[in-house]
Amino acid sequence: MASGIRWVTSCNGPNSKSHYGVLPQAFHWLTLICVIGAWPLGWFMDDFPKAAQPSALFAHMMLGECVIVLLVARLAWRIVG
Repeated sequence: MASGIRWVTSCNGPNSKSHYGVLPQAFHWLTLICVIGAWPLGWFMDDFPKAAQPSALFAHMMLGECVIVLLVARLAWRIVG
């Protein structure tokens, strides 16, 4: 358990040579969650009832926009950090 605590405290700040910081890790996992959410929405859009398709399309597009925003944030963090 102590090693887990040391690992968490060792990645709190900016990137080090051996670990990414908390913010780049958060960008990574949030991007993954958005992609995992958007992929099935886009893949199975035609299988949804007609009344639900506009909402599914909106959710798919919003998740895609979140991926773009997270990508820009990751690139900005990489350039600055």
